[in-house]
Amino acid sequence: MNDLRKWIEKFQNTRNMIYRKIEDTNEKGHHTIVEIEDFEFVSPIKQISEMLVNSRIHFNQDFLTMCGIPIDNPIGYEILAKEAIEHWNTEYKRLKELEIPKSLISVLDIDSKKDQIKELKGLTINRKQLLAFLIRAGDDHGYLYSQYKGEHFPNGVEYSKFPALAEITQDGEVTITGKTELSKRQIKQSIEQRHVVVSKFLDKGNKWHCLFLTYKSLSGEESYKGGQSHLHYISSSWGLPRNFVVEQLKSKNYKLPSLPHIDYDRGVK
Repeated sequence: MNDLRKWIEKFQNTRNMIYRKIEDTNEKGHHTIVEIEDFEFVSPIKQISEMLVNSRIHFNQDFLTMCGIPIDNPIGYEILAKEAIEHWNTEYKRLKELEIPKSLISVLDIDSKKDQIKELKGLTINRKQLLAFLIRAGDDHGYLYSQYKGEHFPNGVEYSKFPALAEITQDGEVTITGKTELSKRQIKQSIEQRHVVVSKFLDKGNKWHCLFLTYKSLSGEESYKGGQSHLHYISSSWGLPRNFVVEQLKSKNYKLPSLPHIDYDRGVK
């Protein structure tokens, strides 16, 4: 963690992370987009620390550039890296000390599907607890970490025709950055109807656990508890091959048996 030169190299060649800068159509600045590519069987602490440190370096550099203080030399990178690493070390300590529901940790050592479902019943976690859980699964229980994303737009919609950036605001309006042949109505319908699943796997030998969300489950659009945000859970105890589950979760319409839900508190940043 103290070798700043290595972090600078990682910043310049960030693994599994793609940064895109999109100039605002109205020339009022730009948008920075971070995309996380799929990764497999890595140390949770290594993956999470690299993502958070490199993101902080990148966004701090971006912010300073916008303020007229460009950072484009090794000394500047080193200063940004040092600050980001110190911030991560503080955050890591907090995550290690953060209280996590005991049942979530206990499920890692349970092999019975019935007992796993029982253990997870009524469970609620937030983003910080999820991060802490992934880290402790690796640090304390020897699990490796993988993440996959499946994204599909409605039939007949060509992704190549989408603008560089489109967003539905809280009042239901569509903001567009970049050129497109599509109308705002078409873009809005496509965003609302797209199917996105992000799955996080923890593996230890032949044993694995998976927590996954869909954009609809995260936003409370699924018919669960009147719109409660939630994650889904499945494990090797369901008797399904891991590759099959990954393929299903990356498909347009996954087909898996009934799965337990974990309520997700989106209020904690």
